Amino acid sequence: MEGTYDDQAPQDMGLRVPDEEARWIADGRELARRVKAEVGARVRVEYVPLGGPLEVITAPPG
Repeated sequence: MEGTYDDQAPQDMGLRVPDEEARWIADGRELARRVKAEVGARVRVEYVPLGGPLEVITAPPG
């Protein structure tokens, strides 16, 4: 995401290729799941993908 920033037009930053955006979202969701696995049930972990709704990350079964 940082590589898309332009001082002259900051409003234009962002991923332009749908596959790149989908990968960015999937990577963020996976990171949120890993955080949840580390912090356990006592901490609420939320993830909001680019332009998407808030997701509450739950602990994996087991």
